[in-house]
Amino acid sequence: MPRLPPPEPKPSTSSDYESAGPCHESDGPSDPDSDEAAPNSPVPKPKGFRSGRDAKESDVFIAVMGVTGSGKSSFISACSGRPVKIGHELESCTSTVDVYPCNFLPGRTVYLIDTPGFDDTEKTDTDVLREIAAWLADSYKNKILLHGIIYLHRITDVRMQGSAKSNLTLFQKLCGDDAFERVILATTMWDAVDMDVAFRREEELMEKDDFWGWMVKKGSAVHRHRYEKGQEATSAERIVSQLVKHTTPVAISLQKQLVDDRMTLDQTSAGQELQSELLKERKMWDKKLKQVEENMKTAMDAETKRIMNEERDKYTKMIEKANQKTADLSITFENLIAQRDERISRMEGELRRHRTEIQQQREREQDRAARDTNSFKRAAGGRGSNAKPKHNETFPPVSVSMVGSTYSLTSLKCSRRKMAALPQTPSHGVKISAIIIGDKGSFVARHSNGNWVRSKYFERYYPHLDGKFKLVGDGKLATCALGADEQYYARWLDDTWSCYAHDDTVTAIEAVAKRCKRKEGYKIKSVALGYGNTYLISYGSAKKWRHKAELKTYYPQLRQVLDEQKPLNVLAVTLNPRNKGEYVLAYSHADGRYGISWYCLDPEVDKGIREWSEKTLGKEMSS
Repeated sequence: MPRLPPPEPKPSTSSDYESAGPCHESDGPSDPDSDEAAPNSPVPKPKGFRSGRDAKESDVFIAVMGVTGSGKSSFISACSGRPVKIGHELESCTSTVDVYPCNFLPGRTVYLIDTPGFDDTEKTDTDVLREIAAWLADSYKNKILLHGIIYLHRITDVRMQGSAKSNLTLFQKLCGDDAFERVILATTMWDAVDMDVAFRREEELMEKDDFWGWMVKKGSAVHRHRYEKGQEATSAERIVSQLVKHTTPVAISLQKQLVDDRMTLDQTSAGQELQSELLKERKMWDKKLKQVEENMKTAMDAETKRIMNEERDKYTKMIEKANQKTADLSITFENLIAQRDERISRMEGELRRHRTEIQQQREREQDRAARDTNSFKRAAGGRGSNAKPKHNETFPPVSVSMVGSTYSLTSLKCSRRKMAALPQTPSHGVKISAIIIGDKGSFVARHSNGNWVRSKYFERYYPHLDGKFKLVGDGKLATCALGADEQYYARWLDDTWSCYAHDDTVTAIEAVAKRCKRKEGYKIKSVALGYGNTYLISYGSAKKWRHKAELKTYYPQLRQVLDEQKPLNVLAVTLNPRNKGEYVLAYSHADGRYGISWYCLDPEVDKGIREWSEKTLGKEMSS
């Protein structure tokens, strides 16, 4: 995801749910070795490469790279002890390189450079390469060199093909053969795949020259980033320490070509590689456009012609985009830096204005709430202590969540939970009305007063959503879903939404959100993110709820329920993202009857769900 400078820390209901913010490259005072403005830059250059710390000869700089979703945020958080934050909707306009200091080595500071990931749905690979190139050229010009690069790769990926392979080739061109011995190829997410399968994939990566084989022969090392509970920092620090051993830093190919050889970005090895991919993209759209234009000649009816016209316009726009991506590579490193600095300055101004607007809105709401409370007390003769809090939106009476062998089930009558740690309640009389469980024991919980809280270190496992919370506020969430590997969906009380998930899932949510926008009273009620990029979306109005599901070959019992119980309104649903079949579904029929269905292999968990279901519905209605 694109990154913005992190928002200023805000007070929360409990200190257990917040951590200190990250160090960003534009935080703190300028370093003495980096106060020179970029040539022709209309604004001052970003403040330093060390997050405001003094320069030392013992400083170590290590870049962390990889495709989006490979685990860069979790890796850096584990090593630095700081959350890796990501911004809100403004983030789509900019993507920056962040710097995180790590102090686990006595007498030395290791700066981990968090780079935007290739293959991102929010920005093009051209944008990513421009951003990385700007930072690398700027640091090289200021005599800051890398001790190495850590390239993260998901061991869960079935094959190295398509965009994954082209992104690896682009990374290789960016480094250059001479720098390969300073590269560590680290596999992540070992806890999400069968060990024998993971070993076979690792062996294939190392042996094939088209994958990692050539880099290994040239000196690159292969490591496993295994982050069992409590071992996250140990694993990350061990990998980083391997690069710290090098006594001298190294200049990589992209830096030397941009600064020393005065090449424009499109002339560099990395730029040429990306151009070849863009040329393939352009040829593909050209072919589709010509095919549509040929078909238009024989189209008979008006509807077919209309559809083909839309297709032609679509392919024409895609060709224009491909051409623009190529043109954006024709730029010097000085102009890359200048444009980046100007963009960051502009976005920081917008972010400050946005924060001011949010604060003003909160103050207005607090004033309005105070007036409402006083009015209620006067009407009730001063007895307002038992009044229920006023919310902008009614929260569902049922909440279900399951990840692995942990679960949380809540209804108006009872609750059942199996979790390592439960959220605290801020005061007497405030209860927990919902808990949405995520990876590694993380969670988001809703109090009965409408506030939401996050588990400690939540930002390590869901950095994208954590950044949204810190910017928008804990009381603005309407509904939320957590999936595996940082995936989430959130809808806010103003009906805006955000999501970090597989492309197909995001596309489906976008389509449903657009439909809800067209129909008065329609909202997305709940979302479940399951195993293997499966999902279920419940949406509609108070009169009629619908659902959209993509379960692939998984969750067969749930598919059967959805087919046999038509029509049904999905009130709450959870798909266990660590299991191919386990789920919990709360639903209602058109006649008002309620039902709860589930499938679980763990006898203890199954018993807990059954007891909760029977107390919620009664034994005769529990299924």
